[in-house]
Parts: sequence; structure tokens; C-alpha cells
Amino acid sequence: MNKSKRAESHTSAALAALLTEITPQEQSRMDKRMLLAVKIDDAIKAKGWSNKRFAEEIGQQPSVISKWLSGTHNFTLDTLSDIEEKLGIELIALTERVWKVTKVVEYRTVATGAIPLSGGYFHPYSTGPAIDTTRPNKKIYSHA
Repeated sequence: MNKSKRAESHTSAALAALLTEITPQEQSRMDKRMLLAVKIDDAIKAKGWSNKRFAEEIGQQPSVISKWLSGTHNFTLDTLSDIEEKLGIELIALTERVWKVTKVVEYRTVATGAIPLSGGYFHPYSTGPAIDTTRPNKKIYSHA
């Protein structure tokens, strides 16, 4: 006799009502917690550790690790830092790539003098010099 249980699909008005009450922000938080739990679980397995071994390494009870891996735990920054250190993974990305865009106006010299071609952002393939609009006499790019 097969004693395994399969997940069954259930629909009910009560469940539907609960799901409609979840805000997009709450859904996003839940999704991030689940992804975090999966990343931690994958890293534990990649090290060849059991959950019990990971609990010993990080100084927690195995029941705490189970809670972490359930995807419902709200981690502290200190705990995430400890997990990163023990597993050698990055869970918190604090450095961001910053792209600085300088708004300039492009000019070309013609017989009547310098006239603006277009207002906009610096384009590295322009055919004329770009002038910093905050300091009009300062050339910041010149096409050779």
C-alpha cells in the first residue's frame, strides 16, 4: 500500500479571498524570502553539508535552520552576514553600479559660428565637440 501523500489542488472562496488581500509589496517580500531560502539551501548542498552540519557550523539549532529554509523567516542583517561568511556566498548586494550621465549640448562650427545641433546626452560617436551646459566654455569631448 502506498502511504505517500501527494499535494492536491484545492480551490475555495476563503483561499481566493486571502490571496486577493495580499498586497504586491507583501507578495514581493514573500518571493524574496523564498529566493533567499533557496539560495541558502543550494549553498549548503554545494558544500556537501547536511542541515545539521550547517547548524553546528553557524551555532544554531537544526530547528532554526529548518525555519530559515521554510522561506518565511525574516532575517536580521547580522544573521545574513553570518550565513554569507559560513557558506562563502553573497546574499546582500550593497554595492551598486552607478552610471553617471552628463547632460550636454552638442555644437558644430559652421560659417556663421557655433550653433547647437541638439540638446541631449553625450554620445561617444558624435562628429563635433560636446559642451558642458553648466560651463559653456569647457569642452568635455572632442572627436579627433
